[in-house]
Amino acid sequence: VRHAAVTSGTVPRLSPVGSFSAEMWVRVAVDVSPTQPAHLLDKQGSLMQDYRWSLLPADELGRRRMSVNLGFGTFAKEFVSEPVFLPAKEWRHLAFTYDAVGNVAFFLDSEAVGGGSAESCGPVQPGTLPLSIGDGLASAAGFPGDIDEVRLCDGVRGFASFELDVSGPRHVWQRMERPTPL
Repeated sequence: VRHAAVTSGTVPRLSPVGSFSAEMWVRVAVDVSPTQPAHLLDKQGSLMQDYRWSLLPADELGRRRMSVNLGFGTFAKEFVSEPVFLPAKEWRHLAFTYDAVGNVAFFLDSEAVGGGSAESCGPVQPGTLPLSIGDGLASAAGFPGDIDEVRLCDGVRGFASFELDVSGPRHVWQRMERPTPL
């Protein structure tokens, strides 16, 4: 059974105008088709605009590479991560950043897993397609599992791990970021 969430129509805030980052938590079910790509986010379809984030088919060791296709209007460029292992039924945090000058970085559980650079790449060309989460717009390539806490934001975010040591009797945290409604 294929499942995907698709925005209704064009939402301009989902097309970045400069540097941007995307992240999500994924849990692979039993991966019945590791030989097929699996789209995580797709706002590109078959056009040369916006972006598409996918997992490429598994290699002989069962590892997949993350792939980000970025559209610049007259051409599109693919960036690929190092191979990563996504065990079935385990939640993993995936992320990528694009700095709007040709540099992509990939992350798995806050650890850098490669990236790439390309000349003549500026900001992504905004497109007119909706955003699909968990499947492709132009091809049937659904993610074989669960996706949660999807976040797309302006700017290059850091995804470093940290350790929190609470040494006082009070435990109160306040979120300091300003939410932006969709």
